[in-house]
Amino acid sequence: MSKVLVSSYKTLGVMVLIFVLVGVVGFMAKTVFYFVDNTWVKPGLISQSSSDVAQLRSTHSSLLKQSNELEIQLKELKSRNGDGTLNVSITQNRQAFASVQKGIAEIQKMPEYLAAEQDLTVIFVPYDNQSNTTSGTKLFGCDWYLLNCDVVGTTAARFPGEVSKVSPASGEPVRGFYQAVTFSDRSSVEYDVLFAGKKPFWLF
Repeated sequence: MSKVLVSSYKTLGVMVLIFVLVGVVGFMAKTVFYFVDNTWVKPGLISQSSSDVAQLRSTHSSLLKQSNELEIQLKELKSRNGDGTLNVSITQNRQAFASVQKGIAEIQKMPEYLAAEQDLTVIFVPYDNQSNTTSGTKLFGCDWYLLNCDVVGTTAARFPGEVSKVSPASGEPVRGFYQAVTFSDRSSVEYDVLFAGKKPFWLF
């Protein structure tokens, strides 16, 4: 009986050791891969109900209101400027109006603004990897971590603005931007990472 127990404990110990070694090797392989890889991107979904969308829509509404007020002020200034004494005020008003209009135009290009109409799928692209995500680039998703990969979509236009996401390699925040994407299947947004332009290991 004691021999059976000893044998069982040894077997269990070997299995635990194997699992630990597999984990360590997997972690090291992941770290090395992402250290040299510059094709990874993170898919994501910007929801209509997110706080970022609500905040941006609020800012957009405030700018529209400000734009209307400046436009009314400009008409009033012009009507009272018969002798040219309000030229400076008119110039300042026009500059402020142009600045507000620019802000409105920039907001209307942002993904959070577009997501107010319907949920929007995007990819996060770190700055270090942007050379590999030009519009029309194929995106690969892998079912077995870095293996069994296939095309799941293509990249589209880059959105303005800067965002920060956690790197799959270091676990630290990295800066980048959102980019539009077309997925062949909407469920592709559930991948942890995608790879732009090629499979991680081209044979698989």
